[in-house]
Amino acid sequence: MVLLDSTEIAAMREDRTSYIVRRTREERTKPLLDTSNGDLEGENMLLRIEIQQLQEQLQNSYKRIAELSATVFKKRIAELRNSKPKQLEFNL
Repeated sequence: MVLLDSTEIAAMREDRTSYIVRRTREERTKPLLDTSNGDLEGENMLLRIEIQQLQEQLQNSYKRIAELSATVFKKRIAELRNSKPKQLEFNL
């Protein structure tokens, strides 16, 4: 077993900019879709399920927005009916 001192470790360590450049090059050379494992059908099914769940959440959000808008509208109408008419005055 070889022990390294801190100067040797620092010399071996890659600096941040070199790391970023290397990772960017590696990402560019990667294929966009890895078809080597042949499991595209499973991935496709997972994506379809995720899309279905997201669409359901979106639909529920639209329903909730409609409910909240109706509630706010009803409260505002009730406030206007119960309030006394006010005369507008200018503060000079």
